[in-house]
Amino acid sequence: MYLQPDIAAPGTAILAAWRANDTEVVLAGHEPPLFNFLSGTSVSSRHVSAIAAILKSENRTWSPSAIKSAIMTTPVHESNLKSPMLINSAYGNFLATPYDFGAGVATISRSLKPGLVYETENQV
Repeated sequence: MYLQPDIAAPGTAILAAWRANDTEVVLAGHEPPLFNFLSGTSVSSRHVSAIAAILKSENRTWSPSAIKSAIMTTPVHESNLKSPMLINSAYGNFLATPYDFGAGVATISRSLKPGLVYETENQV
C-alpha cells in the first residue's frame, strides 16, 4: 500500500494564461481579450513537471528516482502565507496532515540543492 499524494503543488485557483487569438469569445462592442485563462487544480501538474525538467537539465546523470527524491526530500510544509497548511471543509478549517499534502509542497529553489538524493532500482 502506498501513501498518496507523494508531493503537492499549488492546488487552489491555479491560473494558466495564454495569448488570445480567438475572436469567437468577443462580446458585442468590445475588443478581443489579450489573454485567455483557465483555472483549476489540474493546472498545478505543470509546476511539478517544470521542476522535474529543470532538475534534469541541471543534473543530466540523475535518474527519474533521483529527481523524485530531490523533489520529495526538499518540500515546504507551510502555506504561501508562512502559516500551517489548512484543509477547508464544510465543517471548518483543519490543520492539514501528510495524508493531505504528502511530502509537502514542491519548490524549485530547494529541489536544486537537495544535499542527498535516493536512488532506487524500481520506480512505482
